[in-house]
Amino acid sequence: MNIEDFIKVFAAETNIDACLCTSSSNFKDLEGWSSLAAVLTIAMIDEEYGKDISVDELNNTRTLEDLYNLVLSK
Repeated sequence: MNIEDFIKVFAAETNIDACLCTSSSNFKDLEGWSSLAAVLTIAMIDEEYGKDISVDELNNTRTLEDLYNLVLSK
């Protein structure tokens, strides 16, 4: 897994415009981010990468790179 692929999957699963998503994007500020997107993100990480993250862990990340690094560290 690389960060570019992770971002593509993130954008597709959350229905957030991929053009808005970069490694330094604060994903919680992106148009389309919502509590549903948060649930979809947690489910995507479980399904695509076999990693479990908690809501608290998701809330403690800021950028897509932070989220990517969290997934890698699991």
